[in-house]
Amino acid sequence: MKALTIRQPWASLALKLDESGKAFKCVETRGYRTNYRGRLAIHAGKKEDPEFFFGMPEEEWLHFQAAGLGNVYELAKLPYGAIIGEVTVADCVPIEELWDSPYGTAREKAFGDWRKGWKRYGWILTDPVLYDTPIPARGMQGIWEWEGKK
Repeated sequence: MKALTIRQPWASLALKLDESGKAFKCVETRGYRTNYRGRLAIHAGKKEDPEFFFGMPEEEWLHFQAAGLGNVYELAKLPYGAIIGEVTVADCVPIEELWDSPYGTAREKAFGDWRKGWKRYGWILTDPVLYDTPIPARGMQGIWEWEGKK
C-alpha cells in the first residue's frame, strides 16, 4: 500500500472526525503536486515538537483546541513513528484555486500552509479511517511503499 508521512498533529487531524463526521483536516498542503489517486496509509512522523504552539495566533490555536489538541500534553499522547490510518487522495489542486472554495475554511487554513504566491498544492483527502492500534513503521519522504497492508 502507498503511504505518506505527515508530522503530528496534522497526521491525526486528517483522520480524526468532528461532530459532523468530517475529518478536521481534509486538505494536506504540500510544495509539490501529486498525480497519485487512491488509498494512502498515513504515517505519523517520529518527531515531536514541544514548542509547537509557541507564537501561534490565538485564532489558529482555537481550531486545535476544538479538535481536542490544544496543548502540548495532548500532542504528547498522539502516536508517533507509526501508521495510524488511511485516506483516499481524491485530487491535487493549486492552493490558490482552493482559497475561495468550500475547502478554504479558517479551520483548514489553520491546519496547513495556504500561503498565496508560493508553489503550494492541496491534496484533497477523503474517506478517513483511523486505525484502532497504531502500527510502528519507519517513515520516508514523498509517497512510499508500505509493506504492512496490501
